[in-house]
Amino acid sequence: MPTILYSSNSKQLSRFQRKTKINAEQLNTKINTNDAPFISEQNKDSREYLIELCCSVYPTEIHSQIFRCPDWKLPLHAILVLLLKNFVTSWYGEKIVTSDTELLVHLYELVDDVLDDIHNTNILWEQVICDDLPLFVETQVKIMRRVLQEQLLLDDFYQLQLYKHTYPHAIAEIIVERFSSGSRLHNAFLRDFFGDFLLDKLTEKIAEPFIVIDIVKSICESLLREKAENCKLRDRKNWIQKMMHKLWSTFQLSNKEVTTNHVLRRIDQPDSGFFNHYFFSAMNECFQLETRKPLLFLAFKVSQFFGTKIAFVSNIASQIFQNIVTQRVLSGEWLISSSLKVRHLLFPHDNKMGPVKTAPSASEFVIMKKEASTALNQVCRKMYIDKILGIDSNDCDLVIDALAYDRKINQFMIQRLVDYLLTSFPVFSASSNIP
Repeated sequence: MPTILYSSNSKQLSRFQRKTKINAEQLNTKINTNDAPFISEQNKDSREYLIELCCSVYPTEIHSQIFRCPDWKLPLHAILVLLLKNFVTSWYGEKIVTSDTELLVHLYELVDDVLDDIHNTNILWEQVICDDLPLFVETQVKIMRRVLQEQLLLDDFYQLQLYKHTYPHAIAEIIVERFSSGSRLHNAFLRDFFGDFLLDKLTEKIAEPFIVIDIVKSICESLLREKAENCKLRDRKNWIQKMMHKLWSTFQLSNKEVTTNHVLRRIDQPDSGFFNHYFFSAMNECFQLETRKPLLFLAFKVSQFFGTKIAFVSNIASQIFQNIVTQRVLSGEWLISSSLKVRHLLFPHDNKMGPVKTAPSASEFVIMKKEASTALNQVCRKMYIDKILGIDSNDCDLVIDALAYDRKINQFMIQRLVDYLLTSFPVFSASSNIP
């Protein structure tokens, strides 16, 4: 049966194509041969626009569920429907001998269940942000420093990572195990969609050094534009006034209970002392504060000393952190904004996936790296990171060189980060791929 359904050389397929003429109206989709922009009378990225975009691909039987989707879910479903439009609905009548849209319904329900499970999962955000991610970043920084200094090969990099060559299929198995329905066809689709398409082919394209450099440059330029716009709106204040304003805002956070409706659940960290987190050690290792910024390193050590000795100081710091996470992470605004930006990047016209970029020549790539390094250095200066952490133009050059070193290394970083994040969600099984 799978051979008949999925083989493009099957006689049943050609017979089906002769007898059945499938059009866009039958599939409830608007498939364009060119990348014509999605046409809507609604404002782009508004709730009404996203609903219309989703309904243009999803079958009519789930339109009522789309209309009931909360605001934070819609941008994620918009990305999914465009992936389905490009890589699933185009199969109908050509590679799959059916006009049945039941597969689209199942995919919607699957993704919706995943989002609901994550939404209802209790996550120790303080541990994830202050322990798990700093450890991940510190490990990669230390390894990439050695790779750049010794000009190591890819196999040497894998050896330093203790990598067993299990990605991406090991990650896909975690997802399949959690959302298995008992159907072998369903499980095979999940393995191919997550393991072969998303975590292999898609990450391989994104991990191309010139694409990564271009993304870094675009993000930096966007931050610089936002910073310039904010500066125009603010009254002119000297840096002392700005610092006092920041301190006062921080003090208010320490005495404020946030009651926002959270997209992700907040769960308070067990009382083990805020200043005992690995974040402080990772900061010192990544930025070499002990030698480059000894006063800041001393301030960290003094804070850790008093924080571990005086419970009040630790509680205040933990409360500030929890409120910042609640406001900026769990509120959902960042998720909506990030989802919209990802969609704009992948599908500029909300139709076809963005055109494949041609690799630049060696001289063009050198210029691209220099521009990205300059933009990164400007961001550091605008946000005073250069003064606080001692970051200079040479450090920015090293960051860009590390991102441009090898496509396979970039792909591994993405896959390893996904693996790390999956282990932070109790909804998924623990991964055995991280040493």
